Amino acid sequence: MKNFIRKYILKNFLFIIIYLFSTTVCAYGQGEGMPGSSGVKPLSFVSCTLEDGSKIDAEDGITVEPKFILKFDKNIVNMLVWENNRKCFSLSTGGNVNIPIVVSKIDDTVDFDHRQDVFIKPVNALEFGKTYYIKVGPQLISKNGQSTIGSATGGKDLTISFKTKKQEITKDKENENNAVVTEQNMAEKGSEVRNLDEQKNENSKDGDSTVKANEESVIHNDGDKSVNQQIYLLGNMILNNWLAVIAGSLFICWIATEIFYEKKNRKERRNKL
Repeated sequence: MKNFIRKYILKNFLFIIIYLFSTTVCAYGQGEGMPGSSGVKPLSFVSCTLEDGSKIDAEDGITVEPKFILKFDKNIVNMLVWENNRKCFSLSTGGNVNIPIVVSKIDDTVDFDHRQDVFIKPVNALEFGKTYYIKVGPQLISKNGQSTIGSATGGKDLTISFKTKKQEITKDKENENNAVVTEQNMAEKGSEVRNLDEQKNENSKDGDSTVKANEESVIHNDGDKSVNQQIYLLGNMILNNWLAVIAGSLFICWIATEIFYEKKNRKERRNKL
């Protein structure tokens, strides 16, 4: 009777360990420990506004020196995911010309209320009366290491469009354009044009040096593999290895126990004979 109870307890205990191990392996196997696994709620985009709170779809366009606030429904600024996430944002023209931008955030340890916000600002002023596109890469991921924006967009970029306002022409400028230009004025204007071209060239050089100086802050649309994904996979591998060791050890202990009691029972039967 004792042997039966002992065997029953050991077998049930071993069955429970094997069941827990196989369940864990299957759960990680289905998602392969990667972001966007099935059953995980995707990261969702909430809104895009200017820093002063105004909307970006104004009929007459927005300022040529904007600062955008993009809001999502989960924490995307935590240090575990920020290195990956800051590379997911880009700004381009209708002709797919990339515009240098600065992507920033407020750390969730400093102000928890801004954990879902990303701030985007062009390095240089934009052009008047032109349409631009903010793109968010599908690899944007939340702090939980699973929810991605790509799960909600079918693996495509999230695109937000806006238009800058047209350049205002003053009344004096209109009168100047309508005035009769004499030969002397034409010569003066020619000189002004040459000076303006020289100034533009100097500004262009200054702008290039400014872009280079801020190169580390300029975000391009290159998708590097995030560090947190590697950490997440390593953690899964360690957990699975430990579960396998524990299950194997328990199985060996159970076999050893069975052999020991079997030998003991044989010895007792021989002594009785």
